[in-house]
Amino acid sequence: MRAAKAHGTKTGNAIGRPRRIFNRDEVVRLRGTGLSIEKIADQMSIGVGTVVRVLQSRPAWGAAAGLTFVCSNSAFPGVFTPVTMSP
Repeated sequence: MRAAKAHGTKTGNAIGRPRRIFNRDEVVRLRGTGLSIEKIADQMSIGVGTVVRVLQSRPAWGAAAGLTFVCSNSAFPGVFTPVTMSP
């Protein structure tokens, strides 16, 4: 695997699972309209974790909205909910 990552594969195919193709800006826009993470995932036919990852990868969006992601339920580790932090 190290050699393939460093030098590529014989066929030229990428290594690993292909990335999902969807409009990441649309995820951010829908969240900005107040839609829940679950509803965004349903509407765009992607997973909840994918929506969370997109939102977390956009620090400017989260900081501008005054949001941070916290794990709100210990029964579901890794499920993050945006909460507003007071200054």
